[in-house]
Amino acid sequence: MSERALRDSCRTSELEALDVLCARPDRPAGMRAFDDFHRSGVRADELIALQRGGRKLVGQICHFVPEELVIAAGAEPLRLDQGFAEAVDAASGRLPMDVCCAVRALAGARRAGCSPEVDLLVLPGTCDGKRKLASQLRARGEQVFSLELPPSKRGEMSAAFWHAQVRALICRLEALTGKRISRRPLRAAVELVNRRAAAARALDELRKRDPPPLSGLDALLVVQTSFVADLRWWCERCESLVEECAERTVATGPKARILLTGAPVLWPDFGLLHLLAEAGADVVADEICSGSAHLVQPVVVDEDTRAGLVQAAAERVFLPCNCPCFAESEDRLDRLLHLAEAWRVDGVVHHTLRLCAGYDMDAPALAEAFRERGIPWLSVYTEFGQHAGLRSRVEAFVEMIGSSARRSDRGQE
Repeated sequence: MSERALRDSCRTSELEALDVLCARPDRPAGMRAFDDFHRSGVRADELIALQRGGRKLVGQICHFVPEELVIAAGAEPLRLDQGFAEAVDAASGRLPMDVCCAVRALAGARRAGCSPEVDLLVLPGTCDGKRKLASQLRARGEQVFSLELPPSKRGEMSAAFWHAQVRALICRLEALTGKRISRRPLRAAVELVNRRAAAARALDELRKRDPPPLSGLDALLVVQTSFVADLRWWCERCESLVEECAERTVATGPKARILLTGAPVLWPDFGLLHLLAEAGADVVADEICSGSAHLVQPVVVDEDTRAGLVQAAAERVFLPCNCPCFAESEDRLDRLLHLAEAWRVDGVVHHTLRLCAGYDMDAPALAEAFRERGIPWLSVYTEFGQHAGLRSRVEAFVEMIGSSARRSDRGQE
């Protein structure tokens, strides 16, 4: 497939996914802004205009780059994770088949120009695939910064390693933009990131209601729009949506409440969420790196100096993260148990992208912990665009939890 054909195919897939979402009944009016954002493609033109005006674009994969540092350096942060099956195919011949579809999709999108042309791409060392991809893209002439992670979040050595990596990133950002990250712009960027966190938390809190005033499909679209949208635009639209949903009553029957965890579910590949919705369930909470977990964390500033702000920004993305690239998994279990209780879920769906060893190895112990507590658990494996074989398993799982005594008890609250 030619690069032009690939770009057209990805765009068609996005529009088709958007049509399916827009056809769902009883959506909040505030979702129209997010629908229009993806349908219009206006952001691509905005990014080109920013670059022509001298603003640098800094892309990242995963969520280990503190966006407040990018903003304070005078650059525009973008998160480039995407779920295009077509881009996976475009990586054939450049990457082995036994590499997860998320890494292959990134490689294919970079080759075919289906991803914004950034001035610097930051790739965290969360897996061997991303590390090797960084070297390949660098060899092709792309400006790539490899952001390495310690094997554990525990201890002084891990903290020192991480802060050294962040300092190295700051040097690279300042060299890119020619602007020093000083206290005043950093403080303003922290306030903007905290505004985003407050809006995301408010959206999450609304999903505790039964039934929630917006679907899990819509909530995840809102969250992932923040990856590439202007931050102030996103905050305004999300705050407006929260205000609308706070007064909104949904006239639907009871649905099984699902906690989604595991590997990222990435737009426009929302097939798993559609299967759950069609089976009579709704994702009311998530613990996935493409969900709200990253957005809701505020920057906690202990010392209002440049050094204190940098440390707070570094800790925001590092300490709460439950990525399986870290050796310990106790934090992830604690977080999942909290979400299950606070959001009163009826079951957990653990999603693994095929060939992602970290999430795959975490699943058995987590499943056992939940089953010991009487909370149903379903493990599923997917690749971008390949979900049809899950339908019967998802339907059986939702039917099982939908008729449980726990559902009946919750319905009386």
